[in-house]
Amino acid sequence: MRSVYFSTLPALLLAGFLAAGCATSTNLGDTSPDITLHASSKSVFVGDTVTLSANSQNLLGKDARVEWQCPGGKVQTAEEGRMARVVFSQPGSFSVAAVLMVDGREVKRESELIEVKKLP
Repeated sequence: MRSVYFSTLPALLLAGFLAAGCATSTNLGDTSPDITLHASSKSVFVGDTVTLSANSQNLLGKDARVEWQCPGGKVQTAEEGRMARVVFSQPGSFSVAAVLMVDGREVKRESELIEVKKLP
């Protein structure tokens, strides 16, 4: 009888752990599409290039792309639109926006303000 007790103990313990694991829920956090933006510099001189990178999250299986907007600057994209290089020809303050588009509609917009100074 004793040997039966010891051989079933691991099975009972395993069943208890599995049942406890099934009873708890796992919080995966926010799963909505998101984008963050990083600029190589926020203060440049006229003619300098600012590189901006967009990092997206929670887009698995979705048709997503990043559109860049920058009135006052010339934008060239790279890395399938995840990176933008912007050159400004005039001094001033300019907003560069990365717009996250999912299935053809805007879901999030992030921007950086870039201060462009006259050449010394």
